[in-house]
Amino acid sequence: MLIISDKSKKNSTQLEIDSRTVLAVLAIKNLNPSIYVAAEIYDEKFENHLNLAHCDEIILTTEYEHELLATASSGQGFSNVIRAMMGGDSHAGVFIEPISYKYYGKTYKEYAEARNNQTDGKKSILIGLLLNTGNFQRRRRDAIREAHKNPNVAMVIENLMKVKTLKSNEPVLLPDDDFEIRAGMKAIVVKVKEAPKNEDSNS
Repeated sequence: MLIISDKSKKNSTQLEIDSRTVLAVLAIKNLNPSIYVAAEIYDEKFENHLNLAHCDEIILTTEYEHELLATASSGQGFSNVIRAMMGGDSHAGVFIEPISYKYYGKTYKEYAEARNNQTDGKKSILIGLLLNTGNFQRRRRDAIREAHKNPNVAMVIENLMKVKTLKSNEPVLLPDDDFEIRAGMKAIVVKVKEAPKNEDSNS
């Protein structure tokens, strides 16, 4: 479910708009904790409130806009790169792909090499991993189940503490080669179209 900032009421401040968003997330999660919720807010100060409400995805509209404007002012064409990466082309840009369970327990290097061998020449580049994907409650239950499998009580307690700090959909770009692939992870890939032919090279 996607919750867009409610700007329907005239003269509403950003504080009031973000407050309504947080209340909406809280209400939805109380009614159905297993539903996946993405929410838009303006002020990053409300991000912690949404995290406590177990909002699965947080969109900081103003922050993204300001960062894009700042990079555009550098004169390096960064905004055009972002448009190409995030544009509406269904065949090119940044994509999130599932990872087969057969790679769980293997390293990032092993997965990357296996994936490269299976691309059949298609232009697709693995750039990282997305951790803790999917619904927070489901991930939490899975993590608690895994934490209890350790016979060492001290390790169980340590693992349960880690569960409390789980961050939804956490991107890790270019992880170390020995980074372990685990359940709940997905691949971050960049797919590109065939480059246009250079007319000068044919003349």
